[in-house]
Amino acid sequence: MDYTEFLAKIKTKMIRGAYIFCGSEIYLADNTLKTLKEAYIPSELEDFNYQLLDAESLGAIEIVEKTEQLPLMNDYRLIIVKNLTDTAMKDMASILDNIFDNPYVVVIFYFCPNTPKKNFNFYKKIASKNSVVEFNPVSDAQMSNWVVKKLKEKNIIIEDDALDLFNLYISFSSDDSSLYKVLNEIEKLISLEKSTIKLDDVKELISKTASANIFNLTDAISSRNTKIALKELEKLFLTREEPIRILYMISRHIILMNKIKNLNLGEYEASKKIPISLYEYREIKTNINRYDSPSLKYALKKVKEADEIIKSQKNNPQLLLENLVVSIIEGI
Repeated sequence: MDYTEFLAKIKTKMIRGAYIFCGSEIYLADNTLKTLKEAYIPSELEDFNYQLLDAESLGAIEIVEKTEQLPLMNDYRLIIVKNLTDTAMKDMASILDNIFDNPYVVVIFYFCPNTPKKNFNFYKKIASKNSVVEFNPVSDAQMSNWVVKKLKEKNIIIEDDALDLFNLYISFSSDDSSLYKVLNEIEKLISLEKSTIKLDDVKELISKTASANIFNLTDAISSRNTKIALKELEKLFLTREEPIRILYMISRHIILMNKIKNLNLGEYEASKKIPISLYEYREIKTNINRYDSPSLKYALKKVKEADEIIKSQKNNPQLLLENLVVSIIEGI
């Protein structure tokens, strides 16, 4: 079940029994829990009807005993169970029916950012009730809408090219793609105290982060500036950026350059076909004529070779990537 379906059921008070919350997007999971709690448990009755349980310190029997307590001056009790181990899941499987048969309790087994083992009876029983709620990373379109919504709540609008760059920065800046991280970056934009966020505002934000080196590196590759590219690559290693991520960023950039080189479409149609943001398309298109098609095909070949070598772990990653950058820019 997608979390949006779960949210719809909250509105109609159709949530009953046991549920699994799983998936990497902790922000969405936590906010769904908050919505559920606000809808089902009056704040003045929270002490009597809401419990957060740690399964590492409680056995399965104790957890079920907690669920069997009747609500006080309310229709429901809400119980959140975290840190459920494999052993606890095996023990819980045989007594899940007690929870499903109880009309007065909602139990959320919270696994985010992980997912429980699907071959366990515990998982299978809850899944058979369509009660596994998944919180997966949002799409690019959802991310854009969410950023716009959060800024609008503060009476701030963000221009399209600024939004494109902001989303690109978020996708590159860390393996941690949680909306908690994105929210932190949105707060930085809000702190500018501007009614409109422009492209230069986002560039200024990025310039103060280690991730700026990522964009500087790909820009230097596009403009075929070996000296600057090697300098930015060195900065990425000094900030302990993972070599495999650096290679991913270079690879992605070369793939996009190959796609854009011979695409005879208007910029809007081309950006949708690839697909990338209009801002990123324009940035790459600006320097695309510095490379001919054979040069880009050669660059793609060198990227694939580097990928095989770096995954073998029998190499010096920094030297490998330095040689790759030189090969791409100078065609050697």
